Amino acid sequence: MRSTDSRTPAGRELLVRALVTLGVVGGGVVLLLNVPGVRYNWSVWESGGWVEYMATGLWITLYVSVGAMVVALLLGVLAGLMRISRNVVVNQLGAIYVELVRGTPLLVQVLIAYFCVALAVKKGLEAGGASAGFVDATQSITFWGIATLGLFAGAYVSEIVRAALESIDKGQTEAALSQGMTKRQVFRLVLFPQAMRRMLPPLTGQLVSLV
Repeated sequence: MRSTDSRTPAGRELLVRALVTLGVVGGGVVLLLNVPGVRYNWSVWESGGWVEYMATGLWITLYVSVGAMVVALLLGVLAGLMRISRNVVVNQLGAIYVELVRGTPLLVQVLIAYFCVALAVKKGLEAGGASAGFVDATQSITFWGIATLGLFAGAYVSEIVRAALESIDKGQTEAALSQGMTKRQVFRLVLFPQAMRRMLPPLTGQLVSLV
């Protein structure tokens, strides 16, 4: 039977880690508050206005992140199915989307989407005689933020979907087909439920990364 003293080294290590962390964070805060020539305006803090700012920022972050994740799931599932398709054209289109999006920086995609694509959409709608209200709605910063982040995350979700589906033993597909199931039934009743369980952990990580 182990003695309770065996837990002492772990407890000491945890205490040392906590003290080191507090020292680093505390030292950083002290240095930040004492930067020469910098004066901080604490009026917002003292008036309580920071609560509204923080709440607004939190709401916008969650709203955009959840919206982008919904777009990413739709694009990711579609692109993932394209990536495992035996049709060469469909498979290549999925590969182009994944490689193009994952091969370019997110910031570049955001800038191109808002300053190029959004402007092109505006010019096209104006030329087509669309109403001014509809044109203005398509220029929303939030809309393009959600669309761009969703497009970016969708490329990663597609690989998660593809890997999850390909990780299931092919024998299950053959067994289901031998029982008279159609390919759609095999996918809906056999493959996808198992793949979904395998997708949940990486999809959660992708959502955290998106936030």
